[in-house]
Amino acid sequence: MTKVNKHKIKLLKIYEYLAKFSDENNPMSSSEIIQRLEDDGIHCDRKILYDDINTLVENGYDIVSNRSKQMMYYLEDSNFDEYELRILLDAVQSAKFISRAQTEKLSEKISTLSGFSKGLELRSTITCLNLLKTDNKKIPYSVNEILEAIKNKKKISFKYFDLRYDTNINVERVYRKNGGLYKFSPVDLLIENEKYYVVGFTENHEADGASVYRVDKMDSVSVVDEDASKYASESITKLRERTFDMYLGGKTESVTLKFDNSITNEIVDRFGYNIPRDRVDDTHTSVHVKVTVCPTFFAWVFQFGAKLEIMAPERVMQEYRDYLQKALEKINC
Repeated sequence: MTKVNKHKIKLLKIYEYLAKFSDENNPMSSSEIIQRLEDDGIHCDRKILYDDINTLVENGYDIVSNRSKQMMYYLEDSNFDEYELRILLDAVQSAKFISRAQTEKLSEKISTLSGFSKGLELRSTITCLNLLKTDNKKIPYSVNEILEAIKNKKKISFKYFDLRYDTNINVERVYRKNGGLYKFSPVDLLIENEKYYVVGFTENHEADGASVYRVDKMDSVSVVDEDASKYASESITKLRERTFDMYLGGKTESVTLKFDNSITNEIVDRFGYNIPRDRVDDTHTSVHVKVTVCPTFFAWVFQFGAKLEIMAPERVMQEYRDYLQKALEKINC
């Protein structure tokens, strides 16, 4: 590195040291900062260091200085409260679509936002659960390409695969379209039931509505130099309100559900607080919602047994009966 280049990065290095190794309880001395600069091949004396830190402060960096036997420096606490960072850490730890290596990397970055010693303390409180994590290490790259396409209103191309057991009962990838490329106009990224999805429009579905793909099942994602399709933003906005597990294969219907008040928590979790509703009796309520009628919707209804009923329309009630009958026939085989 040339002398000129070393001078240019000196301010960045000083800020990096303070961000990584200092906080209110662990300030860095002038000597320690100068030694770290020397270790990185950058010469700096105390007067120059003092001027450099003043330059950072004058440009909005929250560096606090105090004098004991010598000048001591640290960065002010971040704008995040400890509980906010803990929520972010727990979210990263529990996300199955983030690989173990990426989980560790992101956790380290998040914890350092609270300062060096507090970051170590915060990470020590995290229980690393033995959760199933994806082995798709390309997800960060895929997300970056998707975001780039959304920002520039371009299409992406990618391969899409399912997991199957081979003849030796080993898990393998089976690519759809015989490994052919999909073309897709991405609109947004959504998390649903611990899975990460990209929502948008394919060439075959632009007239019919949105399509959804799991990011962890995508491979070879890249931005295509083609303008994204025109899309209806309203359909994307309301997508999560009517879908179950991001399944888009069914028809959207207005459905009336009657439920036992003991499962009100689950109804509100699914549809929100402000849905149209009527009192049926002292122990039952009915709600009127729009849903995508599909197997995942029927499976959601079934889990509540007699506590949840589809009351209307009749065609959806009949589809549910057929769904249950087919399941029963499998048991009776």
